[in-house]
Amino acid sequence: MNDHHKKGKDKEDTEGDSRNILALFEGIDENTQLLSPLNLQKTINVIETQLEKTKTEICDIVNEEYSQFRDNLQKTLTINEDVHKLEKELSTINAMVHEPSGIYPSLIDIVASHQTLQTQLTLNEKVVTLLKVFYEIWERIQYFDTLFKCSIFGGAVDTLFEIEHSLDNIPKFEEGDPKITSALRDELRLRKKHLKEQLPVVFKETVFIDANTLIIKCDPNENKENANNTNHNNNDSNEQNAKSNSKKKGKEKGKGKSADNEILPDASEANPGINSEIKSSKGILFEILSGMEKLEIWGKIATQLSSDLWKNIFSPIFSSTPNNVTITIDNNSIKITITNTENNDSKNNKRDSKKLKVDSESQTVDPSLVYQNIINIVSFLKDKVFQGRVSMLRAVGNNLWVQLSNSLIKFTLDVAIPMEREQLGQFQKITTSTRDFELSLSEESGLGFIGVADRQLSHYVEDVDIHFAEKKCLLLLEKVRSMILGTDHSTLTVGVEIKTKRKNPKEVDLNEGYFFFPKCAITIVARDLVSLIEEALKEASTSSPHCSSLLYQASRSALDVFRTLYPTFHAAKISSIPSIAAAFHNDLMYIAHSLLTPMRYNINNDSNNNTEQTSNINNDNDNTTQSNNTLNNNSIYSMSDLVPVFRSMAETVWLNQIKIQWSVIVEHLDSMNGLSNTGDPRRGQVVEGGLKRTVHHITHLSKIWGSVLPKSMYLSVMGGLIEAVLSKLLTEVLYLRNIMEDESHKLNQVLGEVTKVKTVFGEDQNLIGIWVSNFDKFSKIVEIMEMPLVRIAEEWKARILFEIGFKPIEVKSLIEALFSDSPLRRQSLESIR
Repeated sequence: MNDHHKKGKDKEDTEGDSRNILALFEGIDENTQLLSPLNLQKTINVIETQLEKTKTEICDIVNEEYSQFRDNLQKTLTINEDVHKLEKELSTINAMVHEPSGIYPSLIDIVASHQTLQTQLTLNEKVVTLLKVFYEIWERIQYFDTLFKCSIFGGAVDTLFEIEHSLDNIPKFEEGDPKITSALRDELRLRKKHLKEQLPVVFKETVFIDANTLIIKCDPNENKENANNTNHNNNDSNEQNAKSNSKKKGKEKGKGKSADNEILPDASEANPGINSEIKSSKGILFEILSGMEKLEIWGKIATQLSSDLWKNIFSPIFSSTPNNVTITIDNNSIKITITNTENNDSKNNKRDSKKLKVDSESQTVDPSLVYQNIINIVSFLKDKVFQGRVSMLRAVGNNLWVQLSNSLIKFTLDVAIPMEREQLGQFQKITTSTRDFELSLSEESGLGFIGVADRQLSHYVEDVDIHFAEKKCLLLLEKVRSMILGTDHSTLTVGVEIKTKRKNPKEVDLNEGYFFFPKCAITIVARDLVSLIEEALKEASTSSPHCSSLLYQASRSALDVFRTLYPTFHAAKISSIPSIAAAFHNDLMYIAHSLLTPMRYNINNDSNNNTEQTSNINNDNDNTTQSNNTLNNNSIYSMSDLVPVFRSMAETVWLNQIKIQWSVIVEHLDSMNGLSNTGDPRRGQVVEGGLKRTVHHITHLSKIWGSVLPKSMYLSVMGGLIEAVLSKLLTEVLYLRNIMEDESHKLNQVLGEVTKVKTVFGEDQNLIGIWVSNFDKFSKIVEIMEMPLVRIAEEWKARILFEIGFKPIEVKSLIEALFSDSPLRRQSLESIR
């Protein structure tokens, strides 16, 4: 290192001198004109001196480099000789190694043997590790068996999970898992399955529910007794039990069978960890719950438990008979019993007994005390049955809450809703207690029976105004349906009897009570229906807009129910009994009249300014009143659109009834087979019988309808029937030819009986011509049957026959039929024109 450094330094000095000389020459060149001969000589001397010095330095450097080169060359020659020697030795060694009997083949064999031993060592280490794991797993299986026998189900489940984790972490082999691994997995699967099957059974035996009773069998010393018995048996038969169990198990595996009671063999020896498990155990029920929770099998069990709780505990609370909830706690059991209060009046001195209070007036259960009893039951389930496990209680609550809330609404809250609006203020107490009840059951209070969002009961009581209206609507519809389906067709008289001085009652005078409802008979059902609707509309006038709309729609629905259900349910009676048909017609007209008169109500949208609007349906006078409010902020509902519906229905019902009755009359008339040959006694009896039946039927209808129909309608209907009968008989008489004398006498007799139908008009017989236009004509034909020809001709000449409706051709036909040909008959016929 020093030599090289020195050479570098000399070289740098030489280069520096060269640069100085060069600079000198450059200076000379630049100052050539300024140099004198003397200065030039001096400069040459300096340069020569410098050159000599430089030559000397170069010679020294060359000599030094040569000396070093010579030394290095000598060393190189020495090394070369050593290399040649080494090559000779390596050649000799290589020859020795690669010979068949040399070192190399032996080394290869040694390396292969080493690798085999290393592989075997690794495999042996795996086997040793696996055997340790198998031993630990088998010890855990035996420990599980002991825990299961001691009913330490929580620890047993944890042990199963540890075994499962150990099996999952077993070292893997290229050849696959050993058979013992599969056997252990089968043992694990078998025990896990057995545990899942046994836990629900043990739970059901521990938590016993039947006959409205829940009993918890909780003996805190049971685990310790099981442990002591297990340890004692293990100490007495340590090795024998292990051997017999292993043989027994081997035989069962050979046969492919295993009995349920032999699935869990006895432990080979007492495990010292059992005592600590027993000491830390909180009882059998706790262990059962812990095991089910860890195995995640609580869902199905919770469903069955919820069903049993509903059937035996919660559902009886809502039975029609008043109930008493009794909670009894002793050392071995906790019992909830629901019995009838009537049978336990003498046993109500127990401190833990809580009665369900019953309102003596309405016979309904007091909601606040029902809530308290349910809270007591749920608290008992949480603290005693589930031992504080909120998740398990919540699973039961999710299954029960829908039924429980619906039953509370149906049997408690709905019944508690008052029927009068004035009592709604008292319902506020129930609203408050209902909110507190749901809050007590929710997660916020700690019970956790329901979720925070489960507020069905609170929502129900908050809408009490709507439910009040719905209850009124439902009650209205139920009443209407009950009335319609009844068998009572009793009637009562309503309306006003209109007396008129007009000669023709068919003429209409608006000043004579056109807007009155005429006096007639309607059914009590129709009267009550209108009263119910009127009451509902009055209630609507003081309600909120939404409730008013409900009541209004219910009123319309009640009318729809009546007009659809009544004629369907009573169709047979309406078609076969004339009085019922007439009364139903009047019912429809009465309802239509009630709707036509201002049967409406006002709804105040401003709840602070409700003005009651009354609608009065007066049956005895025409004074239908309604308060005259300004309609600002009010909505008026009317049912006048239903008037044509009911009137059309009444018309249809009545026309169908008239058709039925007319068909009966026509049947009687057709049975005569005309009026010919009445002189024959047998034919005369047939004709007489047919006419008598016709008159009797008309008279019978008059007796029925006379007290039911309005007078004007009654006269119109009876007049129409009689008019139709007389028109048919007139046609028959005018159709006759060659009426013999005895035949004319018979016709005078039998047709004269028909004229007696005028009695159906009672005191209005003098007006019969108004309602029966052909009555005078028919009566005259009866007279003509006994009238001489001369008189007939005189009455025609005097225009008597013409004025009552006879036509010339009809008079001529009668004369030709009654009288034989003679000069007088020809003369009379010629005079009739």
